[in-house]
Amino acid sequence: MLNRIAVSTMTVMAVSSSPAPAQSSRPIPEQADVMVAYERTGGFAGVRERITVHDDGKTVVTSGKTTDFILTTDEYRRLRNALRSVTTTWSSAFGCDIPDHFTYALAHRDWQAVRCHRLPDDWQLAVAQLDELISRSNW
Repeated sequence: MLNRIAVSTMTVMAVSSSPAPAQSSRPIPEQADVMVAYERTGGFAGVRERITVHDDGKTVVTSGKTTDFILTTDEYRRLRNALRSVTTTWSSAFGCDIPDHFTYALAHRDWQAVRCHRLPDDWQLAVAQLDELISRSNW
């Protein structure tokens, strides 16, 4: 029997059945001042990493502990430009039936999307920058 991953308010739980499209829900509370929110969950170790970047550059990272800092002007500009290149703004269940997969949720301005296992090519640059910021918060 295949596993379907149900995504609701960024909580991932396994449900028996056949795969169905991943459902997206805003991974952040509705806040007008949030530029981007990103969350990566899953994997063998049960990873849960989350980052929220506000319009003023304030960044909040939760990865085992919660840390906040302000992005430099260059970091903010590079992230904003990377987000502008994202055109895949819908969710997909492709890869959700793979054991120990990662689920990625990305929300930017007026859209949010959830993907499993593999990121769309146009997400790569933005997610790499967000992952780097998450890693920096663990130093």
